[in-house]
This record gives sequence, structure tokens and C-alpha cells, in this order.
Amino acid sequence: MTLQQNILTEQEYIAATDKPEVIEIEAENDKDNLRIAAVNFLVATSADNYVKVYYLENDQVKIAVLRTTLKKLEANAAAFTHFFRCHRTAVVNIAAVQTVS
Repeated sequence: MTLQQNILTEQEYIAATDKPEVIEIEAENDKDNLRIAAVNFLVATSADNYVKVYYLENDQVKIAVLRTTLKKLEANAAAFTHFFRCHRTAVVNIAAVQTVS
């Protein structure tokens, strides 16, 4: 899937945000699972078996560190077409991207 195929129009994004879709990111220990609205997911970056998840909560960016892999996160997020693996160490929410440099 290419980046162009993942970019949503503004109308598609608004339609997608009307649904309360939730992504659950499962940690290996099953205690630190993270459940957030898909529209609040910004980006996830990885280093070895840890993933830093950046998301919005009450209009502030929060960071959660989970013991999991991007591959597992990607599998959990397969239903969300606006999530894009742009690098081997990052998955982004294309709908949240404002500029690219």
C-alpha cells in the first residue's frame, strides 16, 4: 500500500472521526495494554521490543511506553486504513499529519 492510497480527504477524515473506533495496543505482559480512540493515535516509534505511543488525551500529547513490537501494533491496527508504516521504526496516523518536510 502506498502513502497516496492512505491519505484521506478531509471529508473521509471527518466521517471516520464520527465513529468511536478504538485501538487496543497489547503489551507482552498483558497488564500495560493501551486502549485509545483511533483518531487520538498520532504515531508509534520503536526501539527493539519497546514501542513509544504518542496520542492525544484532553488535547495534550501523551506518551506511553509498552513492551511490544511495531509488527504486533500493526497487526492490531490493520483495520485502520489511515495508519501507515512509513519506516521500519514508525507507524503514523496519516489523518493527523499536518505538514511534511
